[in-house]
Formats: sequence, C-alpha cells, structure tokens
Amino acid sequence: MEEIGFWVAAVIAAALVGMGKGGVPIVGMLAVPVMALVMNPVVAAGMLLPVYVVSDMFGLYAYRHAYDRRVLAIVVPGAIAGIGLGWATASVVPAESSGAAGSVAAAGSTGSGAAGAAGAPAGRCPRRRRTRPRRAPDRARRRGG
Repeated sequence: MEEIGFWVAAVIAAALVGMGKGGVPIVGMLAVPVMALVMNPVVAAGMLLPVYVVSDMFGLYAYRHAYDRRVLAIVVPGAIAGIGLGWATASVVPAESSGAAGSVAAAGSTGSGAAGAAGAPAGRCPRRRRTRPRRAPDRARRRGG
C-alpha cells in the first residue's frame, strides 16, 4: 500500500470527497471507484467511511434546522433497504465483482433520484412562496426634488 499509485489515488479521492461535500454533489460518488483502482473496493470503501462520517456530522450540524420531513420519509426507507442489502451481500459477493455491483447501485440510485424529482418543477421548492421583488426607493423623492 506504500506505492505512489495509492497515494495519488488517495489524494484524488480526498479532493473528490471535499468537492462533493462542498457543493459539487456528483463527484463525491467517484471517490470509492478511484480508490478501487489501486485496492480492493471493499477496503477502499472502508478507508473512506470515516471521512464521509465526519464530514456528514458537520453537515448535519450545519443544517440541523433546515430539513423536510417529506423528503426524509421518502429517503430513509430506501437508505435502510440499501444498507441492509449491502450488509447482507458483502460476504457473498466476491471482491472482483463488487466494483460492478457498486456501479449498478450507483446507477440505480441516480435513476431513482431523477425519477423522484420528476414530479417537482426544476429549480423551485414547492413549499416556498414567491414574493414580488421590492422596488428600489426613489432617490429623487427622498432628496425633495
């Protein structure tokens, strides 16, 4: 594990995790496959797990008051099912094919996210009420002229 390839992949994966948590959401999913290029995918996921947990703790703290119960009701059952399926099959799936299984899972989660968002208009929060922009104050009226 002391090869230069490992360290290059680790730096790239760390940068991808940071970008994923910083606002570029899709690149965060690439960290484990990048690490899987130089090591066992299960070990790669295990190495990056503490990074994800710590960064998620900061995210949960930052957004602790801004959540939507409806979104949680949709996401949590699927997350529990996916975690349970991964836990149940981790010892059965050989390491050589776990990369393919992860790719299928990532493609499935991307597809379900797109299908779930299809009902809402793009770029708008359905609960937020639109307000008219305020007019700029008339400077001539304030000066008395």
